[in-house]
Amino acid sequence: MLTRIFSLREELCTFLSEKKPELADFFNDDKWLLQLSYLADIFSEVNKLNKAMQGANTNNISHYQKVEAFKRKLKWWRVRTSSGITDMVENMHAFIQDRGISFNVVKAQVTLHLSKLLEKFNSYFPELTEEQAASYQWIENPFIENIEMKLPEASVKIIRGAH
Repeated sequence: MLTRIFSLREELCTFLSEKKPELADFFNDDKWLLQLSYLADIFSEVNKLNKAMQGANTNNISHYQKVEAFKRKLKWWRVRTSSGITDMVENMHAFIQDRGISFNVVKAQVTLHLSKLLEKFNSYFPELTEEQAASYQWIENPFIENIEMKLPEASVKIIRGAH
């Protein structure tokens, strides 16, 4: 929805100029549009993650991998935006290039938002402990070396035939 609003910003500005001039002012404000473009990009990425986790052929392990990949993407984006690099957020990058404005106007705000978003994802989807990670590793790759060392003790006993 935000992507659509951002793409129709000029048309919306014209429409709102006639109907609600006080709202049209937002569509003439480069800083506000820069923030909108960033939010459109972020919500688009969250929606992609959401869609990827739905439907057939999904399971807890694939969900975990997708969420962890998204968290890594957020970390990477935070590092890049704190350095002033915006090419990974398409709408915002194109808007900056098109208007010739500085990313520094919203750099601190975007970096803080990415940190807070990552913090929220970490609170909802915490990192696995070493033991938990080891218990899933054999599912991801059953042919790993020293599989007995990676399996929980009960599984090793079952494999060996001990009760």
